[in-house]
Amino acid sequence: MQSFHEKTRYNIRLAIKRGVTVREGTKDDFAIFYNIMKETGKRDHFFIRNLSYFEKIYNIMYPGYTKLLMAEYENTPIAVAMPILYGNKVWYLYGGSSNQYRNLMPNYLLQWEMMKWALQEHCDFYDFRGVSGFKDETSQEYGIYRFKKGFNGDFIEFIDELEMVFSPVINTIWNITFRFYKMLYHIKENIMEGKKNFGAKKHKEKLSL
Repeated sequence: MQSFHEKTRYNIRLAIKRGVTVREGTKDDFAIFYNIMKETGKRDHFFIRNLSYFEKIYNIMYPGYTKLLMAEYENTPIAVAMPILYGNKVWYLYGGSSNQYRNLMPNYLLQWEMMKWALQEHCDFYDFRGVSGFKDETSQEYGIYRFKKGFNGDFIEFIDELEMVFSPVINTIWNITFRFYKMLYHIKENIMEGKKNFGAKKHKEKLSL
């Protein structure tokens, strides 16, 4: 930990001091895991695969090669992660956090727990996987790079992505369709969230009668 950036060490200790704990989850925790992943995707504007995708990874690679980690505060799950042990490294595969209690820095503590797993398994590497936006401090994605870099990792740049457009017409149709699909996806999520909140409100009113 001494090699981490000073602020990163501080945030890990802050999480511990404030009472954040990390436990290994089970299959029974997948609904919680998935809800937090969806919450993260909605907040940060990226798609989340369906629940069966994550369950399949777990069913195939558990035990020994994956874990479901739950960061909790006062028995409430506030952040989750799914690392993968493969070869000589542990990979940070998926992770997310609730909109509540982000000031308790649970993601920092989760990363430290996954790194400790890598050390326990005598791995040579802990792999944060990819980062983007690192060349531009004004980019919305620069914060992800800064977060990962705080753990004093080595930044390794591979060959750039290459996109070849063979059919401009089809490519244009695809881009328009994708934007439309993304818009519908977020509308659906908002409707489902509204129905959920409305149902909870009605249930609460019913109980108060």
